[in-house]
Amino acid sequence: MYKIFLKKFILIELLFGYIKLISYLCYINDQSNRQIQIIYDMNSTSHFTNKVAEVQMSYRNPVKASERVKVTKSNDAYELIMASWDSTLELYESFKILMLNKANKVLGISTVGEGGVSSCNIDTKRVFTTALLTNCCSIILCHNHPSGNIQPSEADRLITKKIQSAGTLLDIAVLDHLIITPETYYSFADNGEI
Repeated sequence: MYKIFLKKFILIELLFGYIKLISYLCYINDQSNRQIQIIYDMNSTSHFTNKVAEVQMSYRNPVKASERVKVTKSNDAYELIMASWDSTLELYESFKILMLNKANKVLGISTVGEGGVSSCNIDTKRVFTTALLTNCCSIILCHNHPSGNIQPSEADRLITKKIQSAGTLLDIAVLDHLIITPETYYSFADNGEI
């Protein structure tokens, strides 16, 4: 048993001896050419207790500030989101956010959740990780209803309130929540729900 343990320990030591740096690059590209790069670096040594991961995150917006689209009403956001949505609009629910600067110019669009034909789980942490990465001042929430029914469900209202509360703590305003279909949309702001 001692020899088996010693062989396994030597194998692990050799493995960690040869690996000096592990890097994992993850690029998330969306339709607005926004790119998020996440790099995980782990410096390996022969001791298991001396491992620390360094996480670097960056956001690059290739669109000049003077050329960024300005959102002034819900229809502007609807048209922008429709232009960026792919062919899955009527297949399954997706949840996207538009990130805006102080002048309501779009910094980017990001998909923060995908689900099935009648629901989509939203992680508030993922919404605000993306929002904070762009250093935005406000966001517009958006998700689709593949059924074609634009009326918000109770779950839609609850997630909107939850994200609004988290945004208040982070000084990121939730300006609207759109429920979209290929033909029309429902705006929480236009209907006095935000």
